[in-house]
Amino acid sequence: MQPGRLTLLLIPALGALSVRPAAAQDFNADGRPDLAVGVPYEDGGADMSGTVHVFYGEPGGFLTAANHQIWSQGTTGLGETPEAGDRFGYALAWGDINADGYDDLAIGIPGEDYASYANAGAVAVLYGYTRSGLTAIGNQFWTDTSIRAGDHFGLNLAGGGAGDGSFLAISSPNRDVGAAVDAGAVTVLYGDGYVNGLVPDGRQVWTQNSPGIGDACESYDLFGFGRYGG
Repeated sequence: MQPGRLTLLLIPALGALSVRPAAAQDFNADGRPDLAVGVPYEDGGADMSGTVHVFYGEPGGFLTAANHQIWSQGTTGLGETPEAGDRFGYALAWGDINADGYDDLAIGIPGEDYASYANAGAVAVLYGYTRSGLTAIGNQFWTDTSIRAGDHFGLNLAGGGAGDGSFLAISSPNRDVGAAVDAGAVTVLYGDGYVNGLVPDGRQVWTQNSPGIGDACESYDLFGFGRYGG
């Protein structure tokens, strides 16, 4: 395992599963690999609202059902409500964001309806806290700074680093940029190196129009849709 490295598990197109080779997850910091599995089309309280299963490693390196967790937006302490088509767990990324020795888990919810915006998308972040693994304590819920219907914020996730060098990249492939429909964007959040984990300070939004990119946004480019990672 490479400490602090965020890796990627995503479904890049509806109905197609793609798993990227990844560094081990260790949410309870016991030195044994753990595994988070997204089930975005599961009826987790509503039709296709989605769930995430977490399996914890046991001696000998085997994953077992002991201490197995099932997370959904309806899990106690998350403060959210499952809605039809949310697709909680469509993308996953993990790493030690707050540098406390426990891996943390970011969960893409690209079908989340936020306020009056259908399919605006969101990202939930669960933090490893004790030997029990992931907990709802201190969880975060992130949305785009410029919320629009159909942006699908959280369709892909990737990142890297640890503590104050950590970051999480979040795609919004259907975000309009100016007059360019569905041009796409990628938001980057950074960790502060303390218990706060990811913070809004220093947030960046990248598009093909960003200075230095040497490209230009066009309608239906879907920047951020394809597989990427750190």
